[in-house]
Amino acid sequence: MISRHFLFLSLALAIAAVVAPLAGAPPAIKITPPSAEVKAQPSPDASSSAASNARAMEGFDLDSKLDQEIGETGGSPADILRVLERHMKLHPECPKKAEITRLLARISVEQRDKARVFQYGPTAIEGGSDDPRLLDQVSRALLERGDSESLNKALKYGLSLVTRMHGERNSQLSSKGYEPGQGRRLEETEFALQGALIQVARANEKLGQNEDALKAVDEAWQVYPSLEGALERSHVLERLGRHSEALDAAADAFTVDDQRSTSKDRQRARERLSELASKASVVDPSVRVLPAWDRTRGLLEARNKRMREYDPNLLATSPLEFTMSKLEGGLLPMSSMKGKVVVLDFWATWCGPCRVQHPLYEVVKSRFKNNSDVVFLAVSTDEDRSLVKPYLERQKWSKEVLYDDGLGSFFRVNSIPTTIVLDRSGEVNSRMPGFVPDRFVEMLSERINSALTQN
Repeated sequence: MISRHFLFLSLALAIAAVVAPLAGAPPAIKITPPSAEVKAQPSPDASSSAASNARAMEGFDLDSKLDQEIGETGGSPADILRVLERHMKLHPECPKKAEITRLLARISVEQRDKARVFQYGPTAIEGGSDDPRLLDQVSRALLERGDSESLNKALKYGLSLVTRMHGERNSQLSSKGYEPGQGRRLEETEFALQGALIQVARANEKLGQNEDALKAVDEAWQVYPSLEGALERSHVLERLGRHSEALDAAADAFTVDDQRSTSKDRQRARERLSELASKASVVDPSVRVLPAWDRTRGLLEARNKRMREYDPNLLATSPLEFTMSKLEGGLLPMSSMKGKVVVLDFWATWCGPCRVQHPLYEVVKSRFKNNSDVVFLAVSTDEDRSLVKPYLERQKWSKEVLYDDGLGSFFRVNSIPTTIVLDRSGEVNSRMPGFVPDRFVEMLSERINSALTQN
Protein backbone atom coordinates (compact mmCIF):
# COMPACT_ATOMS: atom_id res chain seq x y z
CA MET A 1 0.00 0.00 0.00
CA ILE A 2 1.31 3.44 -0.93
CA SER A 3 1.08 6.04 1.79
CA ARG A 4 -1.40 8.81 0.98
CA HIS A 5 0.57 11.46 2.85
CA PHE A 6 3.71 10.24 1.13
CA LEU A 7 2.13 10.61 -2.31
CA PHE A 8 0.78 14.09 -1.70
CA LEU A 9 3.98 15.25 -0.02
CA SER A 10 5.89 14.08 -3.08
CA LEU A 11 3.53 15.89 -5.43
CA ALA A 12 3.55 19.15 -3.45
CA LEU A 13 7.32 19.23 -3.22
CA ALA A 14 7.80 18.32 -6.88
CA ILE A 15 5.54 21.13 -8.08
CA ALA A 16 7.04 23.71 -5.70
CA ALA A 17 10.64 22.87 -6.52
CA VAL A 18 10.32 22.88 -10.33
CA VAL A 19 8.76 26.31 -10.75
CA ALA A 20 10.41 28.32 -7.96
CA PRO A 21 13.07 30.85 -8.96
CA LEU A 22 16.50 29.89 -7.81
CA ALA A 23 17.14 33.24 -6.14
CA GLY A 24 13.71 33.74 -4.58
CA ALA A 25 12.38 32.81 -1.19
CA PRO A 26 11.36 29.15 -1.01
CA PRO A 27 7.62 28.53 -1.24
CA ALA A 28 5.84 26.98 1.71
CA ILE A 29 5.29 23.23 1.56
CA LYS A 30 1.64 22.40 1.43
CA ILE A 31 0.29 18.87 1.73
CA THR A 32 -2.92 18.64 -0.23
CA PRO A 33 -5.64 16.54 1.43
CA PRO A 34 -6.31 13.35 -0.54
CA SER A 35 -9.40 13.44 -2.73
CA ALA A 36 -9.74 9.68 -3.00
CA GLU A 37 -8.54 6.58 -1.21
CA VAL A 38 -5.42 5.07 -2.77
CA LYS A 39 -5.87 1.33 -2.63
CA ALA A 40 -3.25 -1.38 -2.64
CA GLN A 41 -3.12 -3.41 -5.83
CA PRO A 42 -3.37 -7.22 -5.46
CA SER A 43 -0.35 -9.27 -6.34
CA PRO A 44 -0.59 -10.77 -9.83
CA ASP A 45 0.91 -13.99 -8.50
CA ALA A 46 -1.72 -15.80 -6.44
CA SER A 47 0.70 -18.58 -5.56
CA SER A 48 3.26 -16.35 -3.84
CA SER A 49 5.02 -17.90 -0.90
CA ALA A 50 4.32 -17.24 2.76
CA ALA A 51 7.66 -15.48 2.97
CA SER A 52 6.67 -13.10 0.18
CA ASN A 53 3.36 -12.41 1.89
CA ALA A 54 5.20 -11.68 5.12
CA ARG A 55 7.51 -9.24 3.37
CA ALA A 56 4.55 -7.54 1.69
CA MET A 57 2.80 -7.26 5.04
CA GLU A 58 5.94 -5.79 6.57
CA GLY A 59 5.94 -3.11 3.85
CA PHE A 60 2.28 -2.42 4.56
CA ASP A 61 2.99 -1.93 8.25
CA LEU A 62 5.91 0.39 7.54
CA ASP A 63 3.88 2.53 5.16
CA SER A 64 0.96 2.75 7.55
CA LYS A 65 3.24 3.89 10.34
CA LEU A 66 5.03 6.38 8.09
CA ASP A 67 1.66 7.65 6.86
CA GLN A 68 0.52 8.21 10.43
CA GLU A 69 3.75 9.89 11.54
CA ILE A 70 3.79 12.28 8.57
CA GLY A 71 0.15 13.11 9.21
CA GLU A 72 0.97 13.99 12.80
CA THR A 73 3.60 16.57 11.71
CA GLY A 74 0.88 18.95 10.56
CA GLY A 75 2.95 19.64 7.43
CA SER A 76 5.94 21.05 9.31
CA PRO A 77 8.97 20.56 7.00
CA ALA A 78 11.40 20.23 9.93
CA ASP A 79 9.22 17.56 11.55
CA ILE A 80 8.75 15.72 8.24
CA LEU A 81 12.53 15.68 7.86
CA ARG A 82 12.92 14.04 11.26
CA VAL A 83 10.20 11.45 10.51
CA LEU A 84 11.76 10.48 7.19
CA GLU A 85 15.28 10.34 8.62
CA ARG A 86 14.15 8.16 11.51
CA HIS A 87 12.36 5.87 9.05
CA MET A 88 15.50 5.56 6.91
CA LYS A 89 17.64 4.81 9.96
CA LEU A 90 15.29 2.08 11.16
CA HIS A 91 14.74 0.63 7.68
CA PRO A 92 17.90 1.27 5.60
CA GLU A 93 16.73 -1.14 2.89
CA CYS A 94 13.28 0.41 2.60
CA PRO A 95 11.89 -0.24 -0.92
CA LYS A 96 11.13 3.47 -1.29
CA LYS A 97 14.63 4.52 -0.25
CA ALA A 98 15.29 6.43 -3.48
CA GLU A 99 11.99 8.32 -3.26
CA ILE A 100 12.55 9.21 0.39
CA THR A 101 16.08 10.41 -0.38
CA ARG A 102 14.75 12.72 -3.10
CA LEU A 103 12.15 14.06 -0.67
CA LEU A 104 14.78 14.61 2.00
CA ALA A 105 16.91 16.49 -0.51
CA ARG A 106 14.01 18.68 -1.63
CA ILE A 107 12.92 19.53 1.89
CA SER A 108 16.55 20.35 2.74
CA VAL A 109 16.58 22.77 -0.19
CA GLU A 110 13.33 24.34 1.02
CA GLN A 111 14.82 24.73 4.50
CA ARG A 112 18.18 25.95 3.14
CA ASP A 113 19.86 23.29 5.26
CA LYS A 114 23.33 23.14 3.68
CA ALA A 115 24.49 20.10 5.62
CA ARG A 116 21.49 18.03 4.59
CA VAL A 117 21.58 19.35 1.05
CA PHE A 118 25.10 18.00 0.78
CA GLN A 119 24.12 14.78 2.57
CA TYR A 120 21.14 13.86 0.39
CA GLY A 121 21.52 16.02 -2.72
CA PRO A 122 24.19 14.12 -4.70
CA THR A 123 22.41 10.80 -4.18
CA ALA A 124 19.09 12.32 -5.28
CA ILE A 125 20.67 13.85 -8.39
CA GLU A 126 22.47 10.64 -9.31
CA GLY A 127 19.11 8.93 -8.87
CA GLY A 128 17.60 11.09 -11.60
CA SER A 129 16.41 14.30 -9.91
CA ASP A 130 16.84 17.40 -12.06
CA ASP A 131 15.23 19.80 -9.59
CA PRO A 132 16.82 23.18 -10.48
CA ARG A 133 17.23 24.42 -6.93
CA LEU A 134 18.67 21.10 -5.82
CA LEU A 135 21.22 21.17 -8.66
CA ASP A 136 22.04 24.77 -7.77
CA GLN A 137 22.55 24.27 -4.04
CA VAL A 138 24.43 20.97 -4.35
CA SER A 139 26.74 22.48 -6.95
CA ARG A 140 27.45 25.43 -4.64
CA ALA A 141 28.12 23.12 -1.68
CA LEU A 142 30.56 21.06 -3.75
CA LEU A 143 32.35 24.19 -4.96
CA GLU A 144 32.92 25.22 -1.35
CA ARG A 145 34.58 21.89 -0.55
CA GLY A 146 37.15 22.53 -3.26
CA ASP A 147 38.75 19.08 -3.63
CA SER A 148 39.14 17.61 -7.11
CA GLU A 149 36.32 15.07 -6.81
CA SER A 150 33.90 17.68 -5.46
CA LEU A 151 34.86 20.18 -8.16
CA ASN A 152 34.26 17.67 -10.94
CA LYS A 153 30.86 16.84 -9.48
CA ALA A 154 30.08 20.57 -9.12
CA LEU A 155 30.94 21.02 -12.79
CA LYS A 156 28.79 18.05 -13.78
CA TYR A 157 25.78 19.25 -11.82
CA GLY A 158 26.32 22.85 -12.91
CA LEU A 159 26.27 21.77 -16.56
CA SER A 160 23.08 19.79 -15.89
CA LEU A 161 21.53 22.92 -14.43
CA VAL A 162 22.64 24.98 -17.44
CA THR A 163 21.00 22.43 -19.74
CA ARG A 164 17.83 22.49 -17.66
CA MET A 165 17.61 26.30 -17.67
CA HIS A 166 18.41 26.49 -21.39
CA GLY A 167 15.48 24.17 -22.00
CA GLU A 168 13.18 26.25 -19.79
CA ARG A 169 14.26 29.43 -21.52
CA ASN A 170 13.75 27.98 -25.01
CA SER A 171 10.32 26.71 -24.01
CA GLN A 172 9.30 30.15 -22.77
CA LEU A 173 10.61 31.92 -25.87
CA SER A 174 8.81 29.52 -28.22
CA SER A 175 5.44 29.74 -26.47
CA LYS A 176 2.62 31.23 -28.52
CA GLY A 177 0.38 34.01 -27.29
CA TYR A 178 0.73 36.22 -24.27
CA GLU A 179 0.43 35.18 -20.63
CA PRO A 180 0.41 37.69 -17.76
CA GLY A 181 3.79 37.84 -16.08
CA GLN A 182 5.60 35.95 -18.82
CA GLY A 183 8.33 38.59 -19.02
CA ARG A 184 9.02 38.36 -15.29
CA ARG A 185 9.24 34.57 -15.53
CA LEU A 186 11.67 34.79 -18.44
CA GLU A 187 13.78 37.30 -16.52
CA GLU A 188 13.98 34.93 -13.54
CA THR A 189 14.87 32.03 -15.84
CA GLU A 190 17.67 34.02 -17.44
CA PHE A 191 18.92 35.14 -14.05
CA ALA A 192 19.03 31.50 -12.98
CA LEU A 193 20.78 30.54 -16.21
CA GLN A 194 23.51 33.14 -15.75
CA GLY A 195 23.94 31.99 -12.15
CA ALA A 196 24.41 28.40 -13.32
CA LEU A 197 26.91 29.53 -15.97
CA ILE A 198 28.90 31.44 -13.33
CA GLN A 199 29.05 28.29 -11.19
CA VAL A 200 30.26 26.31 -14.20
CA ALA A 201 32.91 28.97 -14.80
CA ARG A 202 34.07 28.78 -11.18
CA ALA A 203 34.30 25.00 -11.25
CA ASN A 204 36.28 25.12 -14.49
CA GLU A 205 38.52 27.86 -13.12
CA LYS A 206 39.34 25.87 -9.97
CA LEU A 207 40.06 22.83 -12.13
CA GLY A 208 42.51 24.91 -14.20
CA GLN A 209 40.26 24.89 -17.28
CA ASN A 210 40.32 28.65 -17.79
CA GLU A 211 39.33 28.75 -21.47
CA ASP A 212 36.20 26.75 -20.69
CA ALA A 213 35.57 29.05 -17.73
CA LEU A 214 35.79 32.09 -20.00
CA LYS A 215 33.27 30.62 -22.46
CA ALA A 216 30.79 30.05 -19.64
CA VAL A 217 31.18 33.47 -18.04
CA ASP A 218 31.04 35.23 -21.44
CA GLU A 219 27.69 33.56 -22.11
CA ALA A 220 26.48 34.52 -18.64
CA TRP A 221 27.37 38.16 -19.33
CA GLN A 222 25.41 38.15 -22.59
CA VAL A 223 22.35 36.36 -21.16
CA TYR A 224 21.99 38.51 -18.05
CA PRO A 225 24.57 41.25 -17.40
CA SER A 226 25.25 41.33 -13.66
CA LEU A 227 27.88 42.67 -11.30
CA GLU A 228 28.69 39.14 -10.11
CA GLY A 229 29.14 37.92 -13.67
CA ALA A 230 31.44 40.80 -14.56
CA LEU A 231 33.58 40.23 -11.48
CA GLU A 232 33.87 36.51 -12.26
CA ARG A 233 34.83 37.38 -15.82
CA SER A 234 37.59 39.66 -14.50
CA HIS A 235 38.99 36.79 -12.40
CA VAL A 236 39.03 34.38 -15.34
CA LEU A 237 40.71 36.92 -17.63
CA GLU A 238 43.31 37.63 -14.97
CA ARG A 239 44.13 33.92 -14.71
CA LEU A 240 44.61 33.88 -18.46
CA GLY A 241 47.08 36.75 -18.15
CA ARG A 242 44.81 39.18 -20.02
CA HIS A 243 45.11 41.93 -17.42
CA SER A 244 43.87 44.85 -19.51
CA GLU A 245 40.68 42.96 -20.38
CA ALA A 246 40.33 41.90 -16.76
CA LEU A 247 40.48 45.57 -15.74
CA ASP A 248 37.75 46.39 -18.27
CA ALA A 249 35.60 43.58 -16.86
CA ALA A 250 36.06 45.03 -13.35
CA ALA A 251 34.99 48.42 -14.72
CA ASP A 252 31.94 46.70 -16.21
CA ALA A 253 31.14 45.33 -12.76
CA PHE A 254 31.45 48.82 -11.26
CA THR A 255 29.17 50.48 -13.82
CA VAL A 256 26.56 47.85 -14.68
CA ASP A 257 23.05 48.77 -13.55
CA ASP A 258 22.36 45.63 -11.51
CA GLN A 259 19.29 46.05 -9.31
CA ARG A 260 20.16 42.92 -7.34
CA SER A 261 23.57 44.18 -6.24
CA THR A 262 24.30 45.85 -2.89
CA SER A 263 26.62 48.63 -1.75
CA LYS A 264 29.04 45.92 -0.58
CA ASP A 265 29.03 44.46 -4.09
CA ARG A 266 29.88 47.89 -5.50
CA GLN A 267 32.70 48.21 -3.04
CA ARG A 268 34.06 44.86 -4.16
CA ALA A 269 33.98 46.06 -7.76
CA ARG A 270 35.81 49.25 -6.84
CA GLU A 271 38.48 47.31 -4.96
CA ARG A 272 38.84 44.99 -7.92
CA LEU A 273 39.45 47.99 -10.19
CA SER A 274 42.29 49.22 -7.97
CA GLU A 275 43.72 45.72 -7.64
CA LEU A 276 43.92 45.14 -11.38
CA ALA A 277 45.14 48.60 -12.36
CA SER A 278 48.77 47.91 -11.45
CA LYS A 279 48.73 44.54 -13.19
CA ALA A 280 47.43 46.22 -16.35
CA SER A 281 50.01 49.03 -16.00
CA VAL A 282 47.27 51.62 -15.66
CA VAL A 283 48.00 54.53 -13.32
CA ASP A 284 44.42 55.81 -13.07
CA PRO A 285 41.79 53.03 -13.33
CA SER A 286 39.00 55.62 -13.50
CA VAL A 287 39.87 56.20 -17.19
CA ARG A 288 38.26 52.80 -17.85
CA VAL A 289 34.99 53.70 -16.13
CA LEU A 290 33.34 55.94 -18.76
CA PRO A 291 33.94 53.49 -21.63
CA ALA A 292 32.59 50.74 -19.37
CA TRP A 293 29.51 52.85 -18.65
CA ASP A 294 28.82 53.21 -22.38
CA ARG A 295 29.50 49.51 -22.93
CA THR A 296 27.22 48.23 -20.18
CA ARG A 297 24.53 50.79 -20.97
CA GLY A 298 24.40 49.60 -24.58
CA LEU A 299 24.26 45.96 -23.51
CA LEU A 300 21.44 46.60 -21.04
CA GLU A 301 19.47 48.69 -23.52
CA ALA A 302 19.73 45.88 -26.08
CA ARG A 303 18.51 43.38 -23.48
CA ASN A 304 15.64 45.64 -22.39
CA LYS A 305 14.59 46.01 -26.03
CA ARG A 306 14.60 42.25 -26.44
CA MET A 307 12.58 41.77 -23.24
CA ARG A 308 10.04 44.45 -24.25
CA GLU A 309 9.50 42.67 -27.56
CA TYR A 310 8.79 39.48 -25.62
CA ASP A 311 6.61 41.20 -23.00
CA PRO A 312 5.75 44.86 -23.72
CA ASN A 313 4.63 45.39 -20.13
CA LEU A 314 7.63 43.94 -18.31
CA LEU A 315 9.38 47.26 -17.72
CA ALA A 316 6.26 49.40 -17.30
CA THR A 317 6.52 51.75 -14.34
CA SER A 318 3.15 53.50 -14.71
CA PRO A 319 -0.33 52.48 -15.92
CA LEU A 320 0.01 54.53 -19.11
CA GLU A 321 3.09 52.53 -20.14
CA PHE A 322 1.07 49.32 -20.45
CA THR A 323 -0.15 47.82 -23.71
CA MET A 324 -3.32 45.76 -23.29
CA SER A 325 -4.65 42.90 -25.44
CA LYS A 326 -8.22 43.23 -26.73
CA LEU A 327 -10.65 40.34 -26.63
CA GLU A 328 -11.60 40.93 -30.25
CA GLY A 329 -7.98 41.26 -31.33
CA GLY A 330 -5.48 44.07 -31.48
CA LEU A 331 -3.77 46.08 -28.78
CA LEU A 332 -4.65 49.14 -26.74
CA PRO A 333 -1.70 51.35 -25.71
CA MET A 334 -2.73 52.84 -22.40
CA SER A 335 -0.72 55.91 -23.35
CA SER A 336 -3.63 56.78 -25.68
CA MET A 337 -5.71 57.35 -22.54
CA LYS A 338 -3.59 60.25 -21.31
CA GLY A 339 -5.73 63.32 -20.67
CA LYS A 340 -8.82 61.24 -19.93
CA VAL A 341 -10.31 59.85 -16.73
CA VAL A 342 -10.08 56.08 -16.98
CA VAL A 343 -12.32 53.70 -15.02
CA LEU A 344 -10.84 50.20 -14.80
CA ASP A 345 -13.18 47.34 -13.90
CA PHE A 346 -11.22 44.23 -12.89
CA TRP A 347 -13.53 41.20 -13.06
CA ALA A 348 -13.55 37.47 -13.86
CA THR A 349 -15.96 34.89 -15.28
CA TRP A 350 -15.84 32.89 -12.03
CA CYS A 351 -16.71 35.90 -9.87
CA GLY A 352 -20.31 35.84 -8.59
CA PRO A 353 -20.22 39.39 -7.15
CA CYS A 354 -19.03 40.65 -10.56
CA ARG A 355 -22.35 39.54 -12.05
CA VAL A 356 -24.19 41.47 -9.34
CA GLN A 357 -22.05 44.57 -9.87
CA HIS A 358 -22.27 44.56 -13.67
CA PRO A 359 -25.72 46.18 -14.13
CA LEU A 360 -24.79 48.83 -11.56
CA TYR A 361 -21.58 49.51 -13.45
CA GLU A 362 -23.61 49.89 -16.65
CA VAL A 363 -25.76 52.54 -14.97
CA VAL A 364 -22.63 54.56 -14.20
CA LYS A 365 -21.42 54.17 -17.79
CA SER A 366 -24.74 55.48 -19.09
CA ARG A 367 -24.36 58.60 -16.93
CA PHE A 368 -21.10 59.51 -18.65
CA LYS A 369 -21.80 58.19 -22.16
CA ASN A 370 -21.74 61.68 -23.64
CA ASN A 371 -18.54 62.72 -21.89
CA SER A 372 -15.59 61.93 -24.15
CA ASP A 373 -13.20 62.66 -21.27
CA VAL A 374 -14.31 59.51 -19.42
CA VAL A 375 -13.34 56.01 -20.62
CA PHE A 376 -14.55 52.74 -19.11
CA LEU A 377 -12.31 49.69 -19.56
CA ALA A 378 -13.39 46.20 -18.51
CA VAL A 379 -10.35 44.05 -17.67
CA SER A 380 -10.77 40.28 -17.47
CA THR A 381 -8.44 38.66 -14.95
CA ASP A 382 -9.21 35.08 -16.08
CA GLU A 383 -6.17 32.89 -16.45
CA ASP A 384 -8.00 30.77 -19.04
CA ARG A 385 -8.82 33.34 -21.68
CA SER A 386 -10.84 30.89 -23.76
CA LEU A 387 -13.62 31.14 -21.18
CA VAL A 388 -14.15 34.88 -21.55
CA LYS A 389 -15.84 35.23 -24.95
CA PRO A 390 -18.41 32.42 -24.42
CA TYR A 391 -19.20 33.87 -21.00
CA LEU A 392 -19.84 37.33 -22.45
CA GLU A 393 -22.10 35.82 -25.09
CA ARG A 394 -24.12 33.90 -22.49
CA GLN A 395 -24.46 36.97 -20.29
CA LYS A 396 -25.13 39.22 -23.29
CA TRP A 397 -22.43 41.62 -22.12
CA SER A 398 -20.32 43.87 -24.32
CA LYS A 399 -17.26 42.24 -25.88
CA GLU A 400 -15.26 45.44 -25.52
CA VAL A 401 -13.03 43.73 -22.98
CA LEU A 402 -9.31 43.80 -22.33
CA TYR A 403 -7.21 40.96 -20.98
CA ASP A 404 -5.17 41.58 -17.86
CA ASP A 405 -1.65 41.70 -19.30
CA GLY A 406 -0.03 42.38 -15.95
CA LEU A 407 -1.93 45.56 -15.07
CA GLY A 408 -3.73 43.83 -12.20
CA SER A 409 -0.41 42.74 -10.72
CA PHE A 410 0.93 46.27 -11.15
CA PHE A 411 -1.99 47.61 -9.09
CA ARG A 412 -1.75 44.62 -6.69
CA VAL A 413 -5.37 43.72 -7.30
CA ASN A 414 -6.00 40.82 -4.93
CA SER A 415 -9.79 40.79 -4.78
CA ILE A 416 -12.40 40.72 -7.52
CA PRO A 417 -14.26 42.90 -8.40
CA THR A 418 -12.03 45.93 -8.00
CA THR A 419 -12.67 49.31 -9.62
CA ILE A 420 -9.82 51.79 -10.08
CA VAL A 421 -10.23 55.37 -11.31
CA LEU A 422 -7.23 57.03 -12.97
CA ASP A 423 -6.99 60.80 -13.30
CA ARG A 424 -6.04 62.60 -16.50
CA SER A 425 -2.32 62.05 -15.90
CA GLY A 426 -2.73 58.33 -15.33
CA GLU A 427 -2.35 58.43 -11.56
CA VAL A 428 -4.71 56.50 -9.27
CA ASN A 429 -7.47 58.82 -8.10
CA SER A 430 -9.48 56.22 -6.20
CA ARG A 431 -9.69 52.50 -5.64
CA MET A 432 -12.78 50.45 -4.76
CA PRO A 433 -12.14 46.80 -3.81
CA GLY A 434 -15.52 45.11 -3.79
CA PHE A 435 -18.69 47.22 -3.77
CA VAL A 436 -21.69 48.24 -1.68
CA PRO A 437 -24.73 47.46 -3.88
CA ASP A 438 -26.97 50.22 -2.49
CA ARG A 439 -24.31 52.91 -2.87
CA PHE A 440 -22.06 51.72 -5.72
CA VAL A 441 -23.59 53.85 -8.49
CA GLU A 442 -23.39 57.08 -6.49
CA MET A 443 -19.97 56.32 -5.02
CA LEU A 444 -18.36 55.59 -8.40
CA SER A 445 -20.09 58.56 -10.05
CA GLU A 446 -18.78 60.90 -7.35
CA ARG A 447 -15.24 59.59 -7.74
CA ILE A 448 -15.32 60.03 -11.50
CA ASN A 449 -16.57 63.60 -11.13
CA SER A 450 -13.82 64.25 -8.58
CA ALA A 451 -11.17 63.01 -11.03
CA LEU A 452 -12.65 65.19 -13.80
CA THR A 453 -12.28 68.33 -11.72
CA GLN A 454 -8.61 67.76 -10.92
CA ASN A 455 -5.98 69.44 -13.06
